[in-house]
Amino acid sequence: MKQKQCIDCGKEEIVERRRCLVCAKAYNRERAKKIYASKKEAGIKLPRYGTGICAYCGKEMVLNKPNQLMHKKCYLAFVKKPDYNVWKRDKKGSMIGRSTFMMYKSIPEDWVVHHIDEDPENNDTTNLIALSRSDHNKLHAYLRRIRSALLKDNVRMDENCWKTLRVQETTTWLEMTSVNVLKISEIGQSASELLA
Repeated sequence: MKQKQCIDCGKEEIVERRRCLVCAKAYNRERAKKIYASKKEAGIKLPRYGTGICAYCGKEMVLNKPNQLMHKKCYLAFVKKPDYNVWKRDKKGSMIGRSTFMMYKSIPEDWVVHHIDEDPENNDTTNLIALSRSDHNKLHAYLRRIRSALLKDNVRMDENCWKTLRVQETTTWLEMTSVNVLKISEIGQSASELLA
């Protein structure tokens, strides 16, 4: 797959986005400043919901949302959004996990392959399931809520403990929502049976 260049600096080679990470950060910062300035000029005051304690760092913070658990910086450190440009791809440009899944079973174009342990380097057939893009986003949102709730309740756990719990929580979410899921080894089973 041909590498694209960043539309702002033209230096960095990128795969999925239009801007490199540095240029995207600067672009988003300027965009946010413009939005905030226009709201301030119009006399719109941003709502505040009191103060609270950040579940990640334990410091006091101003609540911008009624159910806010963390500072924005702490949330970004907690989520650790992946940089998709660094992971290996096949000759067509697809992620290796998708290529591995497609060797055994075809999936719809708008579906994505989910790594159960959330490690994109682990492309073992037992670690891959396929589901729709919207269901995949809902699953990750659910897992973030569970982990942040555990942090808020001061349940400190190491990464190995969370890895074990993540598989159980993924199974729980699949049982609760009964979404359509494909797994390589057991095609045709219900979602709740896939990870058991």
